[in-house]
Order: sequence, then structure tokens, then C-alpha cells
Amino acid sequence: MSAPVICFGQQPCGFFPRRFLYAKFVTARRLQEEIGGEIVFFCHDSDHDPRETQTTLRHRKTDAPLTFNFAFENKLQRKFSPLHLKRIAAGWHDNTARQLGAYVGPAAVDAFKQCSTGTVAAFCLEMYRRMGLLEGIRVVCSIDPAVRRAACDVADFFVDVPYQGE
Repeated sequence: MSAPVICFGQQPCGFFPRRFLYAKFVTARRLQEEIGGEIVFFCHDSDHDPRETQTTLRHRKTDAPLTFNFAFENKLQRKFSPLHLKRIAAGWHDNTARQLGAYVGPAAVDAFKQCSTGTVAAFCLEMYRRMGLLEGIRVVCSIDPAVRRAACDVADFFVDVPYQGE
């Protein structure tokens, strides 16, 4: 290997990332400045837990916290589908965009409004891109077929099994 690889990973954790994910981006960039090399972000978009996509923001005037989360098309998706397959319910984007101005500045609201992807994982990644967090970083997703081909076989558990059309 001719240059270092700075690799870190995380499942999408809110449309505005939580502090620990933001800190990972900042730390990776600091390391890159010190030692050079490439930054690789492994996005674990096969995670399924909808609690992990909660975004807590503080009101700009009162500092009161409010937790936002995606609305999903159905309960089965919410509970069991991986984030790259969880479809965002109609109306969620517009409804959430109307509320954001009280919690974040105009640039963040505009970035949010410009996101139009239909799944939770894709929406989070697009927001991170629009926020500049992924600039100059190679993103590798767990759903990438190349990643899956390189993984070992899992013989004693099930993975990605369709159930009731989901």
C-alpha cells in the first residue's frame, strides 16, 4: 500500500448526523492532514433500527429539544426492513421541512428541501453530501454488490429474506 487509508463506519444516524458521526468525519480529516492518504466512509445502510435515525434538534430561541424521525410507508418496513429499503412516507418531507426553520439555519433548511430520495439511507447520505461532510471521501455502502461478494457466506443465519412483500 502506497498511502494510508483512514476508514471509519456508521449506519445513517439521522438526516442531520449525530455529534459522534460528525466527530468521526472531523477526526478523519484531521488524520488525513497529518498523515495523508484516502478517507473511506463505510455506510452500514443494511442496519434496520429506526431508532438510530432519530435527529434531535434544539429550538433556536428556546433551546428546547425536539426529536425528528422518518415516517415509513408501513409498520413492517419500520420494524424489519434495512435502511436502504425503508421507504419514506408521502408527506413526511414537506411536513418536516416546514418545521425545520425554528431549529436550524436557512442553509440547512435549503439542503433538506433539496433532498428528494425515497429511502432513509439514501436521504441521510444525500444530506451528508449537501452538508459537505462527504466531500473528498469515498463512500462504500454495505448494500454494494461488490462488498457483498467479498463477504464470507453466512450459513447459520438468514440475511435479506423477503417477507410479505417487504
